[in-house]
Amino acid sequence: MAEKKIGGGSKLSRTQTVTVRFDPRLRYLTELAARKQRRTVSSYIEWAVEQSLEKIYLEEPSSFNIEGVSISEKSACLWDVDDSERFIKLALFYPELLTHEEQLIWRAIKDHGMLSPISGINLEKNSLDMTFNHMKDMHLPFIQKHWAEFLAKSRGKSVDIPEFSPIPF
Repeated sequence: MAEKKIGGGSKLSRTQTVTVRFDPRLRYLTELAARKQRRTVSSYIEWAVEQSLEKIYLEEPSSFNIEGVSISEKSACLWDVDDSERFIKLALFYPELLTHEEQLIWRAIKDHGMLSPISGINLEKNSLDMTFNHMKDMHLPFIQKHWAEFLAKSRGKSVDIPEFSPIPF
């Protein structure tokens, strides 16, 4: 006997739900656009957001970088399934995009002494790729292990985080 499939048969697993508010006119026009592309409204919105990521620049076009760098182009560099690694990438490469809460987490990590010059971290813009690679091997495992404590400390809670001892290279 064949097994019954449950659900709409979507090939992608949706794990995040986002609620948005549209004015009635925009909602109606979105529905028309979705119909035109033979998509659901949800699928159309996801597609439209993905398209917009190619037009939003993390690094604006300039004489040095004529085309600029879009969020879409940096997505592989910035995304990671691990919250702490994703956070470290954003904090190192685009600290100006940190929310206030994220700035507090970054401060808790820096105040712990992990990002001092003696531990091999260089926060200069021209050496960030090397810095992240160094952090990934040396600092990230410690941050991942104590991520909950860093979050708690950033929220003003008194927590004890063990001292970080860098491995000499």
